[in-house]
Amino acid sequence: MSLSSKCIVLFWTFFSTALSQRTAAAAVVGGDRPAVTWASSSSSVGEDGRSVSASASTARNCDAVVRTLERLDVVSSSASDLPQHKKFVSDLEICNNRGMSCCTRWLEQTLEVAAVKTSHAALSSSTAYLSRFLTDNHLLYQGQFLGMLRVAENNTQDVLKTFYKIDQKDWKSCLDELFIDLSTFLQNQKGDVMESLVKFYNQLFPVIFQHVLNDPSVVELDLAYRECLMEIRQDLSPQPFGDAPLRLGHGLAESLRAAQLLLSTLVLGAEMMNITAAYPFEKQCSHALTRLKYCSLCEGISGARSCRPFCQNVMHGCFSGLLSLQRSWDKVLKHLQVLGSSMRGSRDMEEVLSTFPMRVSESIMHSMETAHKYYDKIISQCGHPKTFESQNVSLYTQPSHHRLPSLPQKVPGRRPSLHSKVEIMLRNVIASKGFLGNLPDALCNSDHYPIDNCWNGTAMELYKRRVPASGLAAQVAENPEMSVHITQNPVVSDLVKKLNHMHQRLISVVGDDDEMQSDAASYRFEGSGSYQHRKNDDGGLSDDEDINVGGESGSGGYEEDHDRPPKEKYRHQQKGYAENEDFAFAGVTTRRSMSPYVTKSNQQPRSPNAGSRWSLNALLFLCSLVLFLLASWSS
Repeated sequence: MSLSSKCIVLFWTFFSTALSQRTAAAAVVGGDRPAVTWASSSSSVGEDGRSVSASASTARNCDAVVRTLERLDVVSSSASDLPQHKKFVSDLEICNNRGMSCCTRWLEQTLEVAAVKTSHAALSSSTAYLSRFLTDNHLLYQGQFLGMLRVAENNTQDVLKTFYKIDQKDWKSCLDELFIDLSTFLQNQKGDVMESLVKFYNQLFPVIFQHVLNDPSVVELDLAYRECLMEIRQDLSPQPFGDAPLRLGHGLAESLRAAQLLLSTLVLGAEMMNITAAYPFEKQCSHALTRLKYCSLCEGISGARSCRPFCQNVMHGCFSGLLSLQRSWDKVLKHLQVLGSSMRGSRDMEEVLSTFPMRVSESIMHSMETAHKYYDKIISQCGHPKTFESQNVSLYTQPSHHRLPSLPQKVPGRRPSLHSKVEIMLRNVIASKGFLGNLPDALCNSDHYPIDNCWNGTAMELYKRRVPASGLAAQVAENPEMSVHITQNPVVSDLVKKLNHMHQRLISVVGDDDEMQSDAASYRFEGSGSYQHRKNDDGGLSDDEDINVGGESGSGGYEEDHDRPPKEKYRHQQKGYAENEDFAFAGVTTRRSMSPYVTKSNQQPRSPNAGSRWSLNALLFLCSLVLFLLASWSS
């Protein structure tokens, strides 16, 4: 054979091979790929990284399935109902493909229990960090707030005992009662801060009258005289303590209320995460989870990976009941953000309590300076106080000018203020916007759920069903894997009511949206997001096609271990996710990213190999040209 003939044969062989590959690729992209059958060899990568293979020799053998079940600890090797060979089973409810199966009804029920168990484990793992973060910070800041109350009480004791030389037994009960009331309010919002402070000053007034306005070695007050002083204190003019009780009460009420709201929100967020981790699955959801995770074993396919769009439809359907929680939580976070930015001045508990002893001392000084204006009114209404028989001195002497007691000053360069630490912590809490709405996609966005060469619920084929938007309306109308209902689980419904109540409490403190715009203008948390959801004209729910759940997140500055954000960064493995790298809680990003392989309407999923067709066409053209030139040269 001549050289030209050999070249022609060589190029013709190459041309035929390339043409057959192109035809096969076109069939796969067009959705015409034949189903994987046991008559021809096929392979894929399983959960454990091994090759998943099937051939005619293993068509009726279930040994690989049995080994997989034992390795996953789904059933015990001693179970008598483990299959050995595929057989016809008529009573399967979930994994019934109307053919030969490696499963019995008992094994199918066992797999359903295992599917629910593993799904709850995945939920617990995904919510564990945020739940622990919220719980730990609640305990941390509650301890710090209570510690500040104790410090303020101790400093006030020092002022009364050291500066004014008043015996502890005379003022301890009223001071202890005040700070017990403040601690109770902080922890469960029981009581009234202003009422407790007025009561404190009423009880303090007889002590000041005896020990500051008079000589305690001369004047003795019985119980009736003390009660008289307490009754008339607020009717005296001018007020003995001036407006100090009102100003101090306003600051205490504002700061304690803000701190209590912060603590309550953290507790409620942790409760929401715990309910999510134990979210009860309905029967149709448990069936869908079984099809997703284990029905491939009934077909004799060991270690098959389920298709990602299949996973997304199942997870969105199962978790649709959590969307109402997400909307309520996002509204709470929106106002919590403004509350955090406003915890300054009168709402800064650290600042208010640090000046509490000084404010009490100022009110006592005011009572001394104005005593000559109201002392006669006391005598006219309560009479003269009793004196010791051996003493005969004036009951009242114009007080001399006293210098206010000095309190510990702030040391330059000390640790960050409470306000700055709360701001850092809240950045991480605000970043949980969109967490629940994004959770289904996050659970499916892994290498364990590929796009093709995967289990679609019935066979190892491309998943062709549409993936609707994540909103409740779209799930109710279009989820192809299960029927989604609008009715809420009672536990979820109760939690939604708590979240809505918390939202109203926050509004009562920071104002509604109009006020929030101006309040938050000078302060912006990094890492916040949004959740778009609206109603149709007919009152039904509607979801934007490009619905945005959450937003971009920043790590910010984190100074202490308890304030650090989650360390995981979820990196999308596919090219379409390259621009959607976001801050994440345990792998759950705060911005929902639609899969690049799932298109709007009913278009077929885009093949990741579609871009190579142009190069293949060019290669075929060059081969044809070379064949033509060789034929011309040989002739």
